[in-house]
Amino acid sequence: MTMFTRAFLNIRTSISACLIVSLALLFADVHSAQAQTAEEFFILGNRAYSAGDYKKAEENFDQALEKGGNSAQLHFNLANTCAKLDKRGKALLNYLRSIYIEPRLREASANLKVFADENSLALPMDKFSAPFVSELSHSEWLAIAFASFWAAVLLIFIPPLYGKKSVAWIFLAIVSASIFALSSMALFDWKSYASTAIADKNDTPMLVSPVEDAPVIAMLHEGQIASILNRHGNFIYVETPSGKRGWAASDKFIPVVE
Repeated sequence: MTMFTRAFLNIRTSISACLIVSLALLFADVHSAQAQTAEEFFILGNRAYSAGDYKKAEENFDQALEKGGNSAQLHFNLANTCAKLDKRGKALLNYLRSIYIEPRLREASANLKVFADENSLALPMDKFSAPFVSELSHSEWLAIAFASFWAAVLLIFIPPLYGKKSVAWIFLAIVSASIFALSSMALFDWKSYASTAIADKNDTPMLVSPVEDAPVIAMLHEGQIASILNRHGNFIYVETPSGKRGWAASDKFIPVVE
């Protein structure tokens, strides 16, 4: 084999390799452009995250949310991505949303605690009256409240109609009523948790009144939490843990549950 032949073969091999890489990249871009569903964007986001392309991962996860995705895992993965991008407000918001949807997603609770500690951020976990309340979601407690309420009503009123009033029926009625009271407390706690808002950016203005050009009371840092006390149009009236109150635009101070 002559020197010219070897050179020709090396060039051809290099060109073939470049073509393969280009086609692979083109296929990935086309696949991304053709993604239509929340699940497809979720998968693309996971791939981008695994490849270390956190900006692309964030874009895909945001697209999944826009397409109607609202799973705990989606919010959790978006939170991890935003933490990598140092977007503290958005990361905190999505960790809290993930836990609201699926409180038993232990990775979310663990990552949230580490993230909050590293960034000196306050958390709304003191909203819960007891630790066991956060073991079940808002929707699960709602189902328990509904079932226990009607169980108590039936146990109180139905047996006497058939002359079957007894200590056992009364005991079961008391148990059902107690479960209803407990679930009502849990629902109140979750409502308080859901009525938390997060400052999405640094220097989020807290205003005197719910209008854009209102005087500014204070500038809040990214990741600041506050309790929502009232709403007016696109504004929410909030109170920070320090007791400071004021109005903020809901697209800058974003509620955990909208």
